[in-house]
Amino acid sequence: MKAVWNGAIVADSDAIRVIVAACLLVSPGLATVAAQSSPAPPETNAAQVAAADNGQPEAEPSRSFARAIGRDFRALVSLDAVRTLGVFALGGLAAHPLDADAAEADRERLQSFFSAGATTGSPLVQVGGALGTYVVGRVTGHEPVVALGRDLLRSQILSQGVTQTAKFATHRQRPDGSNHRSLPSGHAASAFATAGVLQKHLGWRVGVPAYFLAGYVSASRVIDHRHYLSDVIVGAGVGLASAQIVTISIGGRDVDVGVTPVAEGAAVTFRLVAGG
Repeated sequence: MKAVWNGAIVADSDAIRVIVAACLLVSPGLATVAAQSSPAPPETNAAQVAAADNGQPEAEPSRSFARAIGRDFRALVSLDAVRTLGVFALGGLAAHPLDADAAEADRERLQSFFSAGATTGSPLVQVGGALGTYVVGRVTGHEPVVALGRDLLRSQILSQGVTQTAKFATHRQRPDGSNHRSLPSGHAASAFATAGVLQKHLGWRVGVPAYFLAGYVSASRVIDHRHYLSDVIVGAGVGLASAQIVTISIGGRDVDVGVTPVAEGAAVTFRLVAGG
């Protein structure tokens, strides 16, 4: 199969699953379009409501956190989130013709180097780290650490909520044949969600190595035959969009993503904005 951008895409069953994932991830855009056509004021945007509420003191932390999670999922209709998810969904579709070659490549020399990726990027490990950060902040009374831990937890809940829904909806078989929960990659989503939150809270000195680690985790999933290339691209998009949503109150967008047509399909591009 070869994806083209000036006509129809001839899709096999796996490509259809990538397309289904793309539809699942960008379908909130339909709600965004509907909201834009109505006379409702900008303040009703879910992402803006989240930004306003994030600055309020938490009289009841558990209830406030639950409300924040609800706002996070509603904020999937925000333009920035839809744009990020759409770009990476298209990137996954563009990478689909390379899935077979990537899955069949000889990786014996690389497997030992990438062996830590499965553990490092595990959603359980990522959630554990987020929860630990939050608890340390509460115990020490250090509010910036509390805020970091809270956003890390929110990004993990949001990214895994989207990822697990898409996995069961697309029912794509893993390269190793172990199950049918390949698309998208939960490890990539978790790792990129963490990287995005760390970058927003702590700046690029922490963000750059965090993104490199997220890339390492994503590569390890392909090397270990647990995911196709398109799986980890879509998963990365889910993670980045989740980080954008939960940190919207911190400042402007520091990572701008886009898609550029190339000879074999399309390339996902990044523009890093200094000052984060």
